[in-house]
Amino acid sequence: MSVVSRKEVKARKDYHCDFCGCKIPKGERHDCSINKQDGELYTWRTHLHCQTLCDKIWNYVDPDEGMTSDQFIDAVRELSDTFYCPFHCDKFDKETRDCDDFDNDSCVRKFAEFMQSRELVLVLDPNRGMCWRLVKKEGGVNHAEGS
Repeated sequence: MSVVSRKEVKARKDYHCDFCGCKIPKGERHDCSINKQDGELYTWRTHLHCQTLCDKIWNYVDPDEGMTSDQFIDAVRELSDTFYCPFHCDKFDKETRDCDDFDNDSCVRKFAEFMQSRELVLVLDPNRGMCWRLVKKEGGVNHAEGS
């Protein structure tokens, strides 16, 4: 897959986000890319927060030919179950480490907002080997958060 063009546009009609599947209402600014795969052109539209989140979790997913909506939602769910929900969501079951009420629209938005000041990095932990950590950026200083 290759990106032919990518830009931020204003929706002329209602669309659906190709990552989270939720509505992009008429008039909302969103990311629009024209992609080419196997000689075929197609349009990929995403909420701005979904595209920003995709950019942040790209290495976690490590897609060969672009990130699919299933890969995006699976990664957001896994990462929020690890880094966000146990500390910020009252619907999260700490015993099963799962949320039965995962909602693509509100949960993706909340996790995207949470990730605005954070980066996901792969680090070598002396006890666990390679693992993912969140690094919170505050005033130009990085602070590691749990995994």
